[in-house]
Amino acid sequence: MRESSFNPEATGGVGERGIVQLHPRGEGTNVRFVQDDRYRRRCLRRTDACQAEVVEQAASFIARSTERCGSLTRALGRYATGSCERGLSHALHVVDERDRLRDELREPRAQVASAAR
Repeated sequence: MRESSFNPEATGGVGERGIVQLHPRGEGTNVRFVQDDRYRRRCLRRTDACQAEVVEQAASFIARSTERCGSLTRALGRYATGSCERGLSHALHVVDERDRLRDELREPRAQVASAAR
């Protein structure tokens, strides 16, 4: 949400692409959606916009980075900047947003359970 507002057509300032903004010279190097303009245009006509390959690559990078950097926050910093040591302020905002969304998803369930009693 923070990177692209879930818009698969979003392009970042240095060419990042897809809903999770993979960098074309970084983690997007081997992702067809990031590298191939013609393919991307075809994808954007599809409901899923070919985002599975984008999200899978990003998730794999975050998993590897969490091991390498020692925490999710530092892994998100690496995702944003290429370094476990930089981008931590941005990463903390991402984690806070995740926590806020989790809380919102839990709240309606609790209200439904209370109403059923």
